[in-house]
Amino acid sequence: MSSTDHYNCVLAVFWALCSVSEHPLDSQTAVSLMELPFEKMLRLTDHKAGWLVDHRPVRDNLPAEFRDKIIRQVIGPIPGCTNTKKVWILGYGENESVPWQWENGFQLDSNEAPPDGKCPCQVVYGQ
Repeated sequence: MSSTDHYNCVLAVFWALCSVSEHPLDSQTAVSLMELPFEKMLRLTDHKAGWLVDHRPVRDNLPAEFRDKIIRQVIGPIPGCTNTKKVWILGYGENESVPWQWENGFQLDSNEAPPDGKCPCQVVYGQ
């Protein structure tokens, strides 16, 4: 297994665990999630191996006071982008990243611009 494939598997399991409703995340875990470098993390993934994440179970599993610092939705525009629709953002401050958008959440995939030059916030999967 390549290092990219291994990283993709670890990230997929991580997000799956974050959404298990029977085990809500505590404040200490939420603080740790706030410090994750989402921008760097998504660059390690591969465009061919992304997966869709429904934002609801992950957000619902977080303590309310931390939700918008880990997964939030904003109405554009995002600096450098012309999109004016609602966009999901992971992280906060210097650790934030705009993942590829999907109608029910976002896609965990490389957030670097693909060859067609589209911005992640302009793409909506599933429509």
